[in-house]
Amino acid sequence: MKANRYFITSSIGVGITGLTSFDNALMDSTLGNYNLVKVNSILPAKALRAMQVGCTEGNVLFTAFAHITPNKTVNILTASVAVGIPKNDSNVGVIMELACNEKIGKAEENITEMVKEAMSNRDIEIADILVKSSSIEADGSGKYFTAFAAISMWEE
Repeated sequence: MKANRYFITSSIGVGITGLTSFDNALMDSTLGNYNLVKVNSILPAKALRAMQVGCTEGNVLFTAFAHITPNKTVNILTASVAVGIPKNDSNVGVIMELACNEKIGKAEENITEMVKEAMSNRDIEIADILVKSSSIEADGSGKYFTAFAAISMWEE
């Protein structure tokens, strides 16, 4: 299969356990009803951005993602994904994922630099860099929080 579409999303989940927090983040991102298969970070050449997932729920969805669900005491949780879109659409793009305890602006700055370096390492000129992030500060409620960001790919 060669993916020719991609969807970029981010979300926050809250739950009474780490797993339900993660599941709620998946649901909020609209990816909760797919079987996510984690992939490395290459966007296929000529892939087009979609505004929603274009395959049937329950199917396998190849996804590069970052998430963070720590214990209840961590204050800032941020997950970011970024993709370098090549100037020449016959080249691949590069996806980077980052989960950290930084504020969203710092995380987005860091992940943008990671994409620039990876594209440069491949001698691929960049047309654009798309970034999607989610961030939350724990509120002391005793619940678990998840920050999630993803780029999913499929063949249409």
